[in-house]
Amino acid sequence: MGRMFMKPKNQVFLSGEKDGGTRFTFQTKFDGGFGNWRMDRFPITFTNWHLVHLEYNADSDTNNAAFWVNGNSEPVRETFTPSGTYLGDSGNGFSIGNDPTTSRTWDGKMDEYRIYDGMLSDDWISTEYNNQNNPTSFYTIGTQEMQ
Repeated sequence: MGRMFMKPKNQVFLSGEKDGGTRFTFQTKFDGGFGNWRMDRFPITFTNWHLVHLEYNADSDTNNAAFWVNGNSEPVRETFTPSGTYLGDSGNGFSIGNDPTTSRTWDGKMDEYRIYDGMLSDDWISTEYNNQNNPTSFYTIGTQEMQ
């Protein structure tokens, strides 16, 4: 399946299709094995725009990944439990839309990527979706004021 993003020890990819939708899986590597978290549902439809957020804190192997789709938290299943110490890969390249060998091409459109150093609140994620989905809901244009 195509890769949304990939680093040597971290990746997000599609994991199955059902009823015209798909879901994402996040995988990361610890010295005791991979951690894998997959959306339970299939909320990504193929013909619509979606805003997807993924959060993960690798400070502990007991932390879980979290996904949001269109401002709503998605149920996630841990399919492989990591153990040990996170094997960071900050010195490695970051591939968007493929893996470094170009053998896992993303077959779709991506509008923009953002990477944050920290966790966003549920309210922030919901507001970001609402602002992008319907920008006129958070601002108004008044009449021009003359000086």
